[in-house]
Amino acid sequence: MNNTRMYPEPVVGLYIICGNEIALVKSPKWKGWRVPGGHVDYGEDILHAASREAKEELGIDVVPLGMLKIAQSIKPADLNGETRHFIFFEILCQAKSKEVTIDNREITECRWVPLHEAEKFFESEISKKVIMEYNAKEKPEFIEIL
Repeated sequence: MNNTRMYPEPVVGLYIICGNEIALVKSPKWKGWRVPGGHVDYGEDILHAASREAKEELGIDVVPLGMLKIAQSIKPADLNGETRHFIFFEILCQAKSKEVTIDNREITECRWVPLHEAEKFFESEISKKVIMEYNAKEKPEFIEIL
């Protein structure tokens, strides 16, 4: 039986900041460094999904500050293996601590890097654009969530 998903999948991308640094992760599912994140569950608020995924993937508590961008990726080149269609809700979060705990299943490595250097680490063109725009502004602009 073919288990290929035939519909877009809503996911959150977490731009977790602490001071002037951002958390970047490696995952066996994706190539290179990226922001953590995961699926939005049915009936779940997007900002709640951001908090839940930060706790599940990194063991940290965050305060979601707002949505920076909405993006889509159809057949992402940096995904290892499967063909998928994602709709990303890119969420800026403030970490309450930089002490992370990874499970080596979803996330295999985490590092905090200076915000002004983060762009050069990303494999994802979406993340590069989001962080470039974030760094270029004095104050982030959020998309209203109704």
